[in-house]
Amino acid sequence: MLFDEDCPPTPASQALRAWHATLIEATRSGVRPDQGVFTQAMPPLAASARAPDFLAAQWAVDDELGQLEAQEQNSWCGWASFSPQGQKHCVLLFAGDTVEWPGGAVVWVDGEPVAVPRALDGGSRLDSRGLWLSERYFVVRLGGFYHHPHTRICITDHGLGNILGLWVLDAQTRTAQCIAPGNEDAWETPRAEVVGNDLAVYASPEDQGAGRVARWVRL
Repeated sequence: MLFDEDCPPTPASQALRAWHATLIEATRSGVRPDQGVFTQAMPPLAASARAPDFLAAQWAVDDELGQLEAQEQNSWCGWASFSPQGQKHCVLLFAGDTVEWPGGAVVWVDGEPVAVPRALDGGSRLDSRGLWLSERYFVVRLGGFYHHPHTRICITDHGLGNILGLWVLDAQTRTAQCIAPGNEDAWETPRAEVVGNDLAVYASPEDQGAGRVARWVRL
């Protein structure tokens, strides 16, 4: 454990818990992910929370695979990830705690909401977890390619489908770009890495290990 498990409450941890409770209440009241609190900025004090505050708010904090993360433990629908160099940035994803919640996660970076790709019903097309590629860039899997030639019927997280692209967030500018698979790309486990000013996209972890780049994208 990176921090004392018995962290006393902090002003930021209390603000975080109160804000997260409003998300849960909104979800259970039928507020859609493209409405209300899900499109509004976090309260400044909650937005200032970093790993020790999340732990004090009784989120599980871990550094699995070198990525410092926090997972909400009551409804298991909130997840945060902190940028590698001193937790300068925090990306927080929320994916609802009811079966009526449509799609995947909505996103905040450093407390500000970020527009996410949405399906026709307003639900997010993003997975509920992501990965820092560098201090600046954060990537989340992107689904909803239901008419892709390689689509098959299967059960997937948040109903996003088996064919996936990538959503790459620039934490510095709070903008993002979507990388969609072409008709010939049967991407089910895509990966990416930053190489200079470009993004190397791989069809799978195996391709990444072998250095087989499927696509180069300018950042």
